[in-house]
Amino acid sequence: MPEDPPIFLNDVLHLSAEDLDRHHYRVRLTFRWGNDEQSDPIARYRRDPEDALGHLLYYRPQSTFKVGQRVIGMTKIRDTQWLLTRIVQITGITEQPGGRKAYESADVGEYRGLFGRVILRYSNPPSAQNEVRVASKILPQIQVDEVRATGFGDDGFPGYANVTVSWHKLHEIVSRSYESWHTALRNMKGIYLIVDKSNGAAYVGKADGSQMLWARWANYARTRHGGNVELKKLDAAHIEEHFQWSILEVMDEKTQDDYVNARESWWKSALSTRGQGGLNRN
Repeated sequence: MPEDPPIFLNDVLHLSAEDLDRHHYRVRLTFRWGNDEQSDPIARYRRDPEDALGHLLYYRPQSTFKVGQRVIGMTKIRDTQWLLTRIVQITGITEQPGGRKAYESADVGEYRGLFGRVILRYSNPPSAQNEVRVASKILPQIQVDEVRATGFGDDGFPGYANVTVSWHKLHEIVSRSYESWHTALRNMKGIYLIVDKSNGAAYVGKADGSQMLWARWANYARTRHGGNVELKKLDAAHIEEHFQWSILEVMDEKTQDDYVNARESWWKSALSTRGQGGLNRN
């Protein structure tokens, strides 16, 4: 039985020669992080996709990109496997200290649904150290291995009783809108626990009809403190490094908020989070 013909990246992107020329498309290969060749760029991407975007548009004394140019971001997973991380258009260039250039960008919206989902195969020649390539020259060499149903790193929602996530993992889940997590949390009310692993201090919170669990936790991913008075007193870096989220109890969207409030109060008492060593004020 004959093998199926390979599918190439441009079979998915559908870029014409005119498109490639008009937008001066480039491919940015991230196979190391800075000068540390032992670093793991895909781990950095999983931890924070926005951090990876900053590296995609890294500063250099010389101009690497031009306004209007489009950049296809590929981050190395292993050997010849890569992840399509972003496709952006350069919208501005600003001068930084030391004559470096900083790039402003916007996602190319028509491809946003592919970010973090397309696994690619490309053999980067060992002698090729240039991280930015002319797209028209290497697109014919980039094959599609897999288009994932969910974003890279989404290993599936583990079940409400098994949720334990750090701030970095929570940020990853929210910033990349992992479908399995979003589906599980977006319509559920509940009681959750935040623990400071450095000292054992705990906070009990609720997600009621005004936000549901997904929106409530997305607030923590964005602000670190979620608007909580005691948490606002802590450094963001401390929260990022030491805080852990878990779910104590879930209720469906039809549950009355008065019941949610009562359960939150019960859990605060049961876990003694209101007094000394706790992070709840009331």
